[in-house]
Formats: sequence, C-alpha cells, structure tokens
Amino acid sequence: MRFLASPELKGRATGSPELEKAATYIAGQFKSFGLKPAAEKDFEQAFPVKLNPHFGPDNSFHFQDAGESGSLAIEKQFVPFAFSGSGTFAGPVVFAGYGITAANLHYDDYSGIDVKDKIVLVLRHEPQEADEKSVFDGKALTPHAAFAEKVTNAKMHGAKGVILVNDIFAHGGAEKSL
Repeated sequence: MRFLASPELKGRATGSPELEKAATYIAGQFKSFGLKPAAEKDFEQAFPVKLNPHFGPDNSFHFQDAGESGSLAIEKQFVPFAFSGSGTFAGPVVFAGYGITAANLHYDDYSGIDVKDKIVLVLRHEPQEADEKSVFDGKALTPHAAFAEKVTNAKMHGAKGVILVNDIFAHGGAEKSL
C-alpha cells in the first residue's frame, strides 16, 4: 500500500506512466500470491478511457415547456458531465427528487414513478443533509450524493438522461444555476 500511495506514483492518473507502473506492481503481487488471471489471460486487461474530454461545437441544451422554448448557455447555465455520452435525445422530463434508491434505509425517490425512456431531473446532494438525525449520514454526505451514483441509479431505472440541478432550498447561499 505504501508503494501505491507513494509520491513516486504521483497519484496514478489515468493514462500516466505511474498508473502503468502501479498495474505492473499489482500484477506481480498477484502472481507472487499464486493467483491465476481470469480466463487464463494476463492480469492486466485493456479497456477504453476518454482522456481530456472537451465540449464539441454541437453541445447544446434546448427545452420546451407549456408552449415556450429556450436554450441554455454551455458552461454558464449547463455543463455536461465528463462521463456523458454523445448523441441527441428529446423527450419528457420526470422529477425524481434526489434520485436516490437506498433499500437499506427504506428510501426510494423512484418509488411510484415511471422514468423509462425519459429524462430524469434530480437534485444535488441528499435529503435532510443538515439534520444530524437524518436516515442518511446527517451532516456528512453519503455515496448516494455522488453524481455518478445518481446517474447510474437513473440508468438502472430505465432513464435515457439525467439533469442534475443545485438544491437551492437547502443551499441558500450557493450559486443558483444549473
């Protein structure tokens, strides 16, 4: 663990020589323990990763509501996630609270709503985050508040996309933009 967390590996950023050095070290450790790689292959397996994502000329956000339409300005009113896919989608938007499903806490923002093939609008953070008696972790955020967790949960419920907005009611002093 000391080697993997050492300054020599500089945080092991994706695509860096330090990450490759860490992978080689871990594979060597597995071999020294007598472990066998999955499917009789090497311990190291390649997978695609997009590095340094950037906004393309076609990034846009258009909306229509009750006969009125508009657009949002990229980087001022909306920012696509770095892990977003490419493509277009038009469809209804469904509000799903904080977008959390936590069976162990008997909490599910998706209970009773159909988000299949729709865009889900969810709030950042989690409910009762200023309440020490919250079913979540009181004043500390749990993994349920993470963007990737909310997006994964929406996908598991069949959503085609996610719009994440700041919870301005719980964060009155926070910036009030998308």
